[in-house]
Amino acid sequence: MKRAIFLLLLVLSQILALSLGASDVALATLLVPTQRWPSLLSPGIDSVQPGDVNGDGRADLVAWGGRRIFLYCGLETGGYAAAEPHQTSYPVSALKVADLENDGRQEMVLGLENPGAVYILGRRGDGWWESSDTAYLWSSVVSLEVLSTPLSPFKYVVAAGSNGKITLFAWTGTALQPVGEDEHYAGRTLRFLGAGDLDGDGWWELALAVDYSHLAILRYDGRSLNLVAENFPWGNITGGTVADIDGDGRPEVVVGTTQRLIYAFDWQVEGLEQLWRLSDLAAPPHQLSVVELPSGHRWVLAEVREALAGWQIDPTGQVMTAYLGERLPVLRSLWTLPSGSFGAPDPGSARPAVELALADGTVAHYDFRNKDELLLGWKDGTALAPEQWEELDGEIHLSLSALAEHLRGTVARSELFPVLTLVASGHTLALSPENPGAVVDGRPLPTAGRPKARGNQVWLSLSYLEVVLGLTAHWDPATGRLLLDLPWASEDGKGVGP
Repeated sequence: MKRAIFLLLLVLSQILALSLGASDVALATLLVPTQRWPSLLSPGIDSVQPGDVNGDGRADLVAWGGRRIFLYCGLETGGYAAAEPHQTSYPVSALKVADLENDGRQEMVLGLENPGAVYILGRRGDGWWESSDTAYLWSSVVSLEVLSTPLSPFKYVVAAGSNGKITLFAWTGTALQPVGEDEHYAGRTLRFLGAGDLDGDGWWELALAVDYSHLAILRYDGRSLNLVAENFPWGNITGGTVADIDGDGRPEVVVGTTQRLIYAFDWQVEGLEQLWRLSDLAAPPHQLSVVELPSGHRWVLAEVREALAGWQIDPTGQVMTAYLGERLPVLRSLWTLPSGSFGAPDPGSARPAVELALADGTVAHYDFRNKDELLLGWKDGTALAPEQWEELDGEIHLSLSALAEHLRGTVARSELFPVLTLVASGHTLALSPENPGAVVDGRPLPTAGRPKARGNQVWLSLSYLEVVLGLTAHWDPATGRLLLDLPWASEDGKGVGP
């Protein structure tokens, strides 16, 4: 039976004080797994996007797979209603959720595999509606983007075909009107990463991956699409997004590659310039997304080796610290929800949220919280005192003394080597702050992390304890605590081991 563990994503960051002579202020933000809906999504779903499709101000989910579209309407109390299905004439190969009418109600732009058609699908009351005309590319639609500019009254739909041809449509309110084409990359494989006004001139730029090998920027000036920049990051592009990560009001381009890298590019007068680069990731990043907190800090989120990974970015756009979070069965989609768009008001409702769709149909919901809003406790109801846990290097750690107290064990220190031995419930755990891994009941267990010595305490991360002692954790909404459970702390006092 697969064990699903919800771990915290906690990063302690420094922001520069605004007043002269003031000291740096520590700002803690954390990502708490607060809800989980097993088997919510219907079988056969390829991907999921959020959006307010029924216009009630709450986030809905749009999922698709094959010839089926599923709408999961957001509930006032949080969570989602049962699926409302819609059948399409041909398999859906691309989908984009966006507000085409500027009325607060979002529509679905559908791209079909065959015959390469694009049309609009939306909701009115309890029913569905479709655009009066279908636009044809005559090539399977592989990617879609929806764009707007204050210099034009129209919303634009950009569609890429499997033949490498890009077609631009203006949405008139009833139909998609072709307004331009670009064949610069004819015969190539294209994937849109996002769009935005990179240079601040009022028109938008479109970021796309070409043959997964390089990044291209196309600009629409009201007349045509034109190639304005290319960049060749190291490795093939695995995903990307366009978002403002440095708070200057203009978006940047963020891409991940097969070389376990994440790049952030900013638009300067000369073109794209690298803002920063994250290296030595555990695996190539996928499903990149950016979320902004009310504090002005941003998170860059991604799936890395079937785990949720996050990097907090300070207001100047610099990476402060990172964390690799919980392991998941198979992460199918990752998305962010805007502030206040999910369920009833609660301590996290004024902040954005993050959700994950897993291959088994489960949807997991995470809320951003401040550190002082979080309480930790053991499964038996015993609370952890603030001095018994700490944030170190982007992850929550428990003190070894707190562990021994909970297990009613003892800690012995070797006089010859820097080794500590915890004896509890008939088991032994030997570890060293100078080396990764541990020895449990005489059996060596390799781990990626190691204990940390700070002051007169030794600290163990939750992920380290999961490996060596079988620690599990889950959010308890009734008490508002993250509850920890250790097999060694069994009721009979004998323990069951990791």
